[in-house]
Amino acid sequence: MRLDRRDLLSAFAAGSAVSVANAAVAAPRRGQDAANFILQPGAAEDHSLALQRALDESAKTRTPLVLPAGIYRASNLKLRARAHVLCTRGATTLALSQGALR
Repeated sequence: MRLDRRDLLSAFAAGSAVSVANAAVAAPRRGQDAANFILQPGAAEDHSLALQRALDESAKTRTPLVLPAGIYRASNLKLRARAHVLCTRGATTLALSQGALR
């Protein structure tokens, strides 16, 4: 079987696509895991204190806080400079736990 330039480029492209897909699956999440701060999505209790600690740590270390999909009940949160939150669009919700918006 004779190989030409097209065959080599096609084989290289296919191999690269598989490598990129495998790397994406194997890549760990980068950032602060919400579970490290006792944040459980969907829990009935107020997450305000734990979420504020997590946000403060995110700002301090300049690493994103990774919130898995779910509902987190909280109020009176302060998002400091350099805080960054990663979540699942349309599936992660911060719900007001008490009081009213002013």
